[in-house]
Amino acid sequence: MKVVFDSSVIIGVLEPSDLLHQKALALMVETAGSEWLIASLTRSEVLSGYAKVDIGMGVSALEKLNLKTAPALAGDIDNTVEARSNEWADLVATIRAGYRLKTPDAVVLATAILVGGVVGTLDEKLGAAARKAGYAWNGHGQIDRR
Repeated sequence: MKVVFDSSVIIGVLEPSDLLHQKALALMVETAGSEWLIASLTRSEVLSGYAKVDIGMGVSALEKLNLKTAPALAGDIDNTVEARSNEWADLVATIRAGYRLKTPDAVVLATAILVGGVVGTLDEKLGAAARKAGYAWNGHGQIDRR
């Protein structure tokens, strides 16, 4: 199973003083054994906090979590990069408008859809959208596909 985490989970795990730290750790434990992914935009969100001091520390922290950055584009090799980029942008826009999400959250859900995974989040709005779309982690080791 592939779990695509949003920044609320990753920042929560990496920052012991974060209010969501314990919940974030619990979600990571709950999904242990899954392939853990983040979108490129999520990686940027997480690393932006480290970039002020030492981006290498942030990169190191992400590597220790064994997170992979999901490919931003998916599709057949025969497709051109431009066509795949347009499909990706269209999917993100459709999700953003349809579920009234901010762009970073729409990117997380689109990534989960493209990689055939589920969304791992502590954000209520993104979690609700993932459940409606059928790409939510249900907390019992299964996908919540409705």
